Amino acid sequence: MAKALNKRAKRCQRLKDKHCPIMDVHKLDYISIGELRQRFSPQHQPLPPTVDEEVRGFKFYASPDDGKPLAIYGSDNHLLALRVRSKKPKDVQKLASAIDKLPAMKEFISKGIHRGPYKSIHLGTWAPYMPEPKTTAEQRKAGSAATELMAIAKPIFDEMTAILGGVDPGVFKEFQRRPLPEGAQRACGAWASCVVNNGGVDADEGKFHRDVRESPFGYSCAIACGNFIDGHLIMYELRAILEMKPGDIILFPDSLITHKNTKVQGCRKSVVAFTQANMFDYWSRVFPDVNVPWKGWLRIYANGKKKTVGSSRKKEPRECRSPKGKIKGPGARY
Repeated sequence: MAKALNKRAKRCQRLKDKHCPIMDVHKLDYISIGELRQRFSPQHQPLPPTVDEEVRGFKFYASPDDGKPLAIYGSDNHLLALRVRSKKPKDVQKLASAIDKLPAMKEFISKGIHRGPYKSIHLGTWAPYMPEPKTTAEQRKAGSAATELMAIAKPIFDEMTAILGGVDPGVFKEFQRRPLPEGAQRACGAWASCVVNNGGVDADEGKFHRDVRESPFGYSCAIACGNFIDGHLIMYELRAILEMKPGDIILFPDSLITHKNTKVQGCRKSVVAFTQANMFDYWSRVFPDVNVPWKGWLRIYANGKKKTVGSSRKKEPRECRSPKGKIKGPGARY
């Protein structure tokens, strides 16, 4: 398994160098992945009341017609966001049509946070409050429509996986190195599950949120599809607004970065691939070398105060720092 993943990761890196030889690269000197992990909490944190005024001053990153990739790095040279235009436009169109065939979806509320006007359905494998991962109840209920959508989305998930392997082979391997129980599968390439969002016509602006149920040491990956304009992605901590056109793929740590979409003209849909932290809970019970993403993590605050987040049955709280002294937390090995 390890040798096969290493080969795949190296192939992904070669493909990135071949297909994305030139990127629009930006480095932010006021934020780093280590600082974001230091601030991480598995609970939603309120933004300051001046947030709307702050957003008006954020930098706008247009999505060029030629689809030139955009990469945003933090002050510790760790990737914060990557936007790439899909090279499978026909599959993107098919995906948008397949989303319309899904049964009625509902607006998503997570830990009391209403995400906005988009209706959602969760597909794939996860393990919330379960001894073993299982296919989501929503997918089982959706039946053949969900099966058809997942088959149509497979080439896009493969493309997303190749992108992940090209920019962060460590996370690429960490997400795939351990098996799932019989009957369960990674339904979305490197990721275990996905959420399908449908904003309908002229969706209003979303609500700021973080996807706190996911590991703070990985990335989620989303693709926008449909017939729309606007619907830009606002990333609060990055002080950035990314234009998202149909077929644009965005890779970023959505458990660390507070984000939302702006108002849309037209019909915007999206599919977001992710692996929830509860999958690492399962792996930690089966494999002794697995660290649960935020348990036993020693946070060090700006005032010098220290606090152990959660608990760890296997190891003492551990402190990891990057070469510049930024907190990275468990999982710093990748």
